[in-house]
Amino acid sequence: MDVFDLHQKPTALSKKHQFLAFILIISAACILPLIIYPKIITQTYKSSVYILLDLNYYCKTVFLYGLSFLMLLVLYIFMKKYRLEVKINVFLLLFVIWCLASALVSPHKKVAFYGWATRWQGFFTYVCYFVLFLFVAAVFQKSSISHFLTCLFASGAIVSVHSLLQYYGIYPESYIIKYDGVKRISATIGNRNFLGSYMVILTLTSLFYYLKNSKKSFVLFATSILFYCGLLASLTRGAWLGTLAAGIFTLALLAKDIKIIYKKLVIIAASFILATVVLNVTSDMKISQRYENLKEQASINNQADLLHFGSGRFFIYKKTFEIIVDKPIFGTGPDC
Repeated sequence: MDVFDLHQKPTALSKKHQFLAFILIISAACILPLIIYPKIITQTYKSSVYILLDLNYYCKTVFLYGLSFLMLLVLYIFMKKYRLEVKINVFLLLFVIWCLASALVSPHKKVAFYGWATRWQGFFTYVCYFVLFLFVAAVFQKSSISHFLTCLFASGAIVSVHSLLQYYGIYPESYIIKYDGVKRISATIGNRNFLGSYMVILTLTSLFYYLKNSKKSFVLFATSILFYCGLLASLTRGAWLGTLAAGIFTLALLAKDIKIIYKKLVIIAASFILATVVLNVTSDMKISQRYENLKEQASINNQADLLHFGSGRFFIYKKTFEIIVDKPIFGTGPDC
C-alpha cells in the first residue's frame, strides 16, 4: 500500500544525476560494509558507566547519518527539478512512527534515540534506513542492476576474504589500523551472525545468476564459491541452515530450467562439498566442531545452562517475552 504521490508526470533523470544517485546507492551497499575504525565509547546506562571499544559500528553509523542526509537532499532536488514521484509505503511509515513513539516513552531516551554503543540501532538509525529505502525506490534504474551487482560482488569479495583470513587466525585490521582489541571472526561486519546473514545474501544472489547466466559463468562461479567459503568461515549455524532452505527455494524457482542448468548444479554442488571439506580439514575441524557443539547444547537439561543455549538466545527470548508482557505496545524503546 502506497500513499503520498508527491508529483505527477516525472521526467527522466539526466545521465549526470543518474550517476550521482548510483554513487550514493553504491556507497550504502558496497562502501558502508567495509568501513572500520576503532573508537572508545563511554556509555551510561542505569547508573552504570561502560567503557567500550567500538571497531565496526560507530564509524559506520556516522557514515550512514551523513549519507542519509545527502540522499534526502538529492531526493528533494530531484523532486523539484524532475517532478520525481516518491511513494512512501504506509506500513513502513507507521513502523517509523511507532519507533518514534517507543523512543519518546522509553525510560532510556538516549539509548532509544541513538542506540546502544557498539550497536547504534536507535530511532535515528531507523530513520536513516527509511530514507535509504525511499531513495533507492525512487531513483534506482533497472539498467544499473548489472553495474550494481558488479560493485556489490567486489565489496562482498573483500569481506569474504577478510573472514577467511580471520578463520585461519590472521587479522588484517591488526596491521592496517593497529587494532589490538578482541579478535573474532566477523570481517568488517562486526558480528558473526550479521556476517553469516550477509554472506547468505551474496552466495545465493551470485549462485542464482551463475545458474541463469550463460555469460560470465566463470566469474559468477568463482564469486559463488568465494562467498560460500566466507559463509562457512562465519561459523554461523543459523546462516548455514538459512542457505540450505533458501537454496531449495531458489532451485524451485529454477525448476523449469533444470534440464539446462543441471551440469552447473552438479559442478557447484561438488565444489561446495570440496570447499567444506578443505576448510574443515585445514582448520582443526572447526566446522565439525560447530555441529558437535550443537548436539551437546541440544542435550542440555539444566535450566540455568538452557538459558545460555545458542549464545544465550533463550535468555534473550525470556527477557523479550517479559518485556512484551510488561509493555506490550511500545516496549522499552529501540535498542534498549
